[in-house]
Amino acid sequence: MTLGAVSRHVLLLGLLLPFQSGGVLRYPDGSFESRYPLHVDECALPGRALGPESQGCLLRLRKHLLEDADCNRVICDNILTSTPMEVYSNQTDWAPFKNLCGHMQELFQAVYDIGVGLVDREAVEEDRQELERLWQVFLASEGISPPDLDELPAYANSTRSVLRRHADKALAMMQEVVGGSGSSAQPLAAEKLLSLAAELARRLQLLIENVSVTLLLNYHLANLEHNGRVDQKNYVHQIYGDVDSVSVVFHEIPGKRWDSLTHLLQQLGVSENSVAMVEVGVEAANTSQRLLERNPLLSYIGVDPYMGNDGLYEDVVRRLQPFRDSGRFTLHRSISLSASDLVADGSMDLVFLDARHDYEAVSDDIQAWRPKVRPGGILSGHDFSWMFPTVAMAVYKSTFDAP
Repeated sequence: MTLGAVSRHVLLLGLLLPFQSGGVLRYPDGSFESRYPLHVDECALPGRALGPESQGCLLRLRKHLLEDADCNRVICDNILTSTPMEVYSNQTDWAPFKNLCGHMQELFQAVYDIGVGLVDREAVEEDRQELERLWQVFLASEGISPPDLDELPAYANSTRSVLRRHADKALAMMQEVVGGSGSSAQPLAAEKLLSLAAELARRLQLLIENVSVTLLLNYHLANLEHNGRVDQKNYVHQIYGDVDSVSVVFHEIPGKRWDSLTHLLQQLGVSENSVAMVEVGVEAANTSQRLLERNPLLSYIGVDPYMGNDGLYEDVVRRLQPFRDSGRFTLHRSISLSASDLVADGSMDLVFLDARHDYEAVSDDIQAWRPKVRPGGILSGHDFSWMFPTVAMAVYKSTFDAP
């Protein structure tokens, strides 16, 4: 079983269900128009290129990508009004972030819309000129290369290195597709531009997530330092050891739980092999539905008591009924520990814990579900972050106590 960190919220802590021998059902009602796409290639009919019938799907994909690319969703947690003020490593970081984030969002939308326009026509010179104009506007934005500050508070991580990293990645992606001129210019095609736009959107998601985590870590460290001065203790050293700085390490995985879980499922070979997983804490089944739609060889057990929420339970059953009918989805309306008794030890490829977040509940869930994971499988969980310290504490203790 594997233990390690993957993204801001998902920590790795690794019932084979019988798969039906017949064809697998990928989309909830079997209809092309029902797709909630995660990637551009899902908007083409099997064995065909993008066409006029793809327009509706592409619009849904654009909406989905924008949901996670909102520049106003950076997690500041009242940092601007907190004491001490150094928790926000420097207030001047906010302007370059908003500048870069806004320009990257505009670039994604414009490139995506040009790509949609090329679905049913050939590219013309005006399309290339518009891409060149967009590129030049992005190059001129102030957030691309913000200078480092002369001074940073103790233990603070500058967001400016985060901005430069993602700006450089975005520029490299644009250069690959629209760079060059004359005979060296690459032909423009809908699939290429839409894929570029989708990658820009995911780069934007990473930028927002990475800046959020940097600010949260600064907030946490500055509060430790402030409280330590009040109590005449060095809380930072007590927790982290004798260090001069605490830095974050980012992975190239967008921060939504289904993105991280998709990465884990790919590690388990879900594209070629049958994989079975459990999600403890299904709620609205957003994760369940996305993963089942995306992975035809995935079999899924969901666990949630839906206490006092019959309406949500009935909605989940309705939306995922086709997956239940095909044998790929089982929903236990039960509390976590009772449901764990229904699953054989060593039978799961992946377990994802996202139920109660208090220390005792997380500890109990880890203890109950760890044995269900097969050797080489993955035990994972949500919200391993400074916003939920009891989750991290329970994971640390369970890890240290593990044989």
